[in-house]
Amino acid sequence: DGQKDRRSYHLVLLAENQTGYQNLLELVTRAHLDGFYYKPRIDKELLRELNQGIICLSGCLGSELSTAIVADRHDVARRIVEEYVSIFGDRYYLEIQDNHLAQQAKVNQFLREISPEVSIPLVATNDCHYLDKGDHKAHEILLCINTGGDIDDNHFHIGTEELYFKSA
Repeated sequence: DGQKDRRSYHLVLLAENQTGYQNLLELVTRAHLDGFYYKPRIDKELLRELNQGIICLSGCLGSELSTAIVADRHDVARRIVEEYVSIFGDRYYLEIQDNHLAQQAKVNQFLREISPEVSIPLVATNDCHYLDKGDHKAHEILLCINTGGDIDDNHFHIGTEELYFKSA
């Protein structure tokens, strides 16, 4: 219930076919019309209803799974994986990234360990916030403008310059 809970997590959803594309459109529409609370969002009940034709990646450091791993709640992380498998079946993948962040390394290590145990493939992605490596400072300035913050506030320093679009 959006009125009670501002917490939200990141998740990557990809259309694998026309049905998936139509379901993504429906998810986005409902996120904006029914789930909007500071930002558009959906819940797992809606994912269960509209997951056909959609591939799911476990997400970046802002995901539910990564949040549990970083907090050393490995039992919770395993339950999260089981829940997403129950929704997406063999269309669920564990997402690893290398953004030169200590927390990301911790998440990647855990995912590499459990991948063979749970028979879920790893997929390597990159968390892209800007196009070129040199754009990191401009990105931090845009975050400040967006939130009315001050560039000298450490909150806006992401801690890595690796969130750019990398070549294969």
